[in-house]
Amino acid sequence: MILMADNMIDGGGFADIYRGMWRGQPVAVKRFRIYLSDSDERRRDNENKSSQEVLIWRNLNHPRLLPLLGVEWETISVPALVSPWMECGDINKYIKDHQPSCVDILRLFSEIAEGIAHIHERGYAHGDLRGSNILMGPDHHV
Repeated sequence: MILMADNMIDGGGFADIYRGMWRGQPVAVKRFRIYLSDSDERRRDNENKSSQEVLIWRNLNHPRLLPLLGVEWETISVPALVSPWMECGDINKYIKDHQPSCVDILRLFSEIAEGIAHIHERGYAHGDLRGSNILMGPDHHV
């Protein structure tokens, strides 16, 4: 894995997203934030959240869900989750970049529902479903 210090793409409440390369392919690297000022309890809580996400994500396999490729911790000092890079970006960017009249919103909603249904059927909940967490594949599907 190759990570550049200046390639942070986005960030959320608990993690930052980087673009990296793995085996010659672009990947997304989700690195959980850990601060030096964090208490031991908060660090353990963040480690538990990242471990939980790995355990759940690795058991989900569906065409509407991004696969977890692995966990990376050699390049950076904290574990990071690695998934394929989605060049089309999130659904917000996708709709903005395409004429709204040319985007099949009902198909996109249906595909989102398929992915969420798969997660729910396995007894899990997404917990942070929003446009920036819905990614578009190169085939223009969720």
